[in-house]
Amino acid sequence: MGLLERKAGTLRCTLDQTSELTAINTDIRQLRTLLKQAEDVIKKAVSDGDITSEDAGTLTKLVSQSILELKPTELVTAVKHLS
Repeated sequence: MGLLERKAGTLRCTLDQTSELTAINTDIRQLRTLLKQAEDVIKKAVSDGDITSEDAGTLTKLVSQSILELKPTELVTAVKHLS
């Protein structure tokens, strides 16, 4: 394999990793927004009498914990908490 081919292969790997990281970070931003909306909905559900304060506290804790764990390195843990 020639030097140019090796450099092209390295560049392709770098671009793929960069694209993947960009996509992951975009997904994380969207998930964080949805989880913050969920926190607001939980509060509304309590005020509407749809769920108890105790249930709301449990749900809020899970959502808040997942928001903190929304990092590329912590996604497996975040998913486990939401499951």
